[in-house]
Amino acid sequence: MKLYEMTQNYEEVWQLLENEDVDVQTIEDTLSSIEDAFDAKIESIGKFILHLNKDAEFIKSEEDRLAKRRKALEGKSDWLKKYAFDNMTIAGKDKIKTPIVTVAIQSASPSVEIKPDAKIPRKFMVVIPSQKNPDKKAILEALKAGEKVRGAALKQTKYLRVR
Repeated sequence: MKLYEMTQNYEEVWQLLENEDVDVQTIEDTLSSIEDAFDAKIESIGKFILHLNKDAEFIKSEEDRLAKRRKALEGKSDWLKKYAFDNMTIAGKDKIKTPIVTVAIQSASPSVEIKPDAKIPRKFMVVIPSQKNPDKKAILEALKAGEKVRGAALKQTKYLRVR
């Protein structure tokens, strides 16, 4: 019997209680059988809830453990990229291609570098209620178009690409 059916049975018992023609023993027997089954179902649900909570705790601890591991692996990867980049730059090699992997130094998309004490023109400022920040996208477009923007310069960086 499903839990909702048991709940309906309780409602029927309440209706029996209102009926004066039904004897007390019948009501007691009915209540006892429903209560035993109902309590067993609720106990099973309680156990299932505890099991789900333990699973959720385990998953949370694994997420934390895996996040730490991911960060460590990303750190190693970043270090190796810098190491390879620096050594390839010193050796004057832009690309190394093998049957398994290609490692190349490539130019990154241009970005804007704002000098610390720069006085950026108003038209390139983005106003945030409590602060003003340079609109780097607008500045980048202007610089690419050949416009001079006081306090900003076009910066071309390189990065290591592994395919």
